[in-house]
Amino acid sequence: MRRRRLATLLAFAVCAFALLRPRPAAGQELGAVGGGGDANRLGVESSWARFDLGPARGDYVGVALRADYHATRELTVRLLVPVYSIDLDGQPSHVGFGDAELRLRVLLYDANDWRAYAGIADQLPTGQTSIGLGQEASQLTPFVTAGWKKGPVIVYAGVSDAVTLRASGSPSPPDYVDPSTDHEVHYTLGVFAKTDLVYVNAAATGITVLVPSDFGETLAIGGLALGLTPGETFKLAVSAQFPIAGEHRFQEKLGLSAYVFF
Repeated sequence: MRRRRLATLLAFAVCAFALLRPRPAAGQELGAVGGGGDANRLGVESSWARFDLGPARGDYVGVALRADYHATRELTVRLLVPVYSIDLDGQPSHVGFGDAELRLRVLLYDANDWRAYAGIADQLPTGQTSIGLGQEASQLTPFVTAGWKKGPVIVYAGVSDAVTLRASGSPSPPDYVDPSTDHEVHYTLGVFAKTDLVYVNAAATGITVLVPSDFGETLAIGGLALGLTPGETFKLAVSAQFPIAGEHRFQEKLGLSAYVFF
């Protein structure tokens, strides 16, 4: 059953990518720090994860439509709209929308092999909370990220603070896709290497909880992505994430993505 659901959603992702009409792009992003060029992007991102969150155990498969628009060279707007099929052990599968995300990013510095960005992401309460998808609240995440490029290699780092805006006294519903707290800081260190055809992106992310009840609780996540860039107009990528230390929010997470640039 799980394999059939995974195959169905991944097939949808591939079909959706095939229907996108690529055109020559001004350039491509170079990994997590943005790279060069002002190309817009349309993409399909799919994921599978297995989780064990106390009494709740299961897995989910997700497909998200992603759009990145360069309003100017310095300002980029991103919209992400996900749909999930979630399967709790011993219960029937359910399909529903997850929390969408709207993100604004501004280029602050671009000179002498250095590049820096700042921005804010707004996680919107669009998720179907009755089946464990969504925070039922807005989550604002201001962030700063910077990288240094030497030849085909980029070393980058970023920090963000995720703050959930929830009505006073409202309980936090179970969110199996994003079981975060109402206030926590994220920090990432990674290395990105690219050739004309392929790229590799390895990163470690730490998360420290700032809510009073669990203040200071920290977990770490490792990630690896492999990409294929056979032309200037599209990119394919596979990724894997796994918990390293601290309380596990998932057991393993795999991803498959396809993008076109125009």
